[in-house]
Order: sequence, then structure tokens, then C-alpha cells
Amino acid sequence: MTYGREYGRNVGVNVSDLRERYLRDAILTATPAQRVVMLYEQLLLDIATATSLLVAVEPRDLKGVNDHLVNAQEIVLALRDVLRTDLWEGAATLAQLYTYIHGELVHANLQKDVERLRGVVELVERLADAFRTAASGDDGSLGGSYSTGAGAGAGAGAGAGAPAPVPAVASGG
Repeated sequence: MTYGREYGRNVGVNVSDLRERYLRDAILTATPAQRVVMLYEQLLLDIATATSLLVAVEPRDLKGVNDHLVNAQEIVLALRDVLRTDLWEGAATLAQLYTYIHGELVHANLQKDVERLRGVVELVERLADAFRTAASGDDGSLGGSYSTGAGAGAGAGAGAGAPAPVPAVASGG
């Protein structure tokens, strides 16, 4: 569908092109912290979509499941690869957690295991909450070590409810 008027005449503007431009601009203008949050949100969406496709009665869209879980795996690897171990001593532990999550996603995809996906969602939601908290109270850079009371560190070895340090990530565009 197209909309628009320019100088008194109709101009074709593709709505999907506008959506694509909006998303591209949102990513390009986001702070590094906001980009990390966006990755977590897409990761959770991909896992939720794959889970929904797996539990569907008929027809089960196994290609769709695979596509969403492969995208989720790529996001986890991207999150792991931008960790700045030189700026945050906890980055190595978080990298191990990302490696674990990646492995769980691979196994869940190969075995079409919904329970395994549910376990991954629990971990990812806690991490996403920590990053949302950090992004809202941060200068947006995540360029150094920050502490937050998000309590997401339990999966990474901290006690439940303990303040979890927020990892430093590369801020390259």
C-alpha cells in the first residue's frame, strides 16, 4: 500500500520501505546500550516465535523454527563477541554464559526441545532486565564497568538479588 502527496500530486510511498527506514534510523541513532537492549529484545522474540511454532498443533513449521533459532544463535554470538574483557573483569564469565546459552539454543534446535528453550528464556530475560536497567540509568555508552541492582547476576555466579555488574561492550557502529 502506498501513501503520500507531494506538490499536489500523489506520490507512491511504500509502507514497508518506511518501516525499514524507521528501523534502520532507530538502530543508527541508538546508543550502544540501547543497541544491546534491542538485541536482547530480538533474541527473546526469536525464541518466543520458535517456541510458538514448535507447540503449534499442525502444521509445524520446522523451517521457521530453525530460522528463528539460528537468528537467536547469531545474536548470542554477537553479544559475546562485543564484550570488552579489557574494561570489565566479569566479561569472561558473561562470555561463558553466552556460550552456554548458544549451546542450549543449538541443542534445542536440533532436538526441537521446547523445555530447553524455556530455560534459555529465563536466563535471557534476567540478562535483558539488567541491560534495560543499565541503559535507563547510564549515559548510554556501556563503555566502562557499571554496577546495577538488577540482580541478573545469579545466572553468572552472583547470589540472587546481589547487584550485578553490567558488562562493558564495544561501542563500534
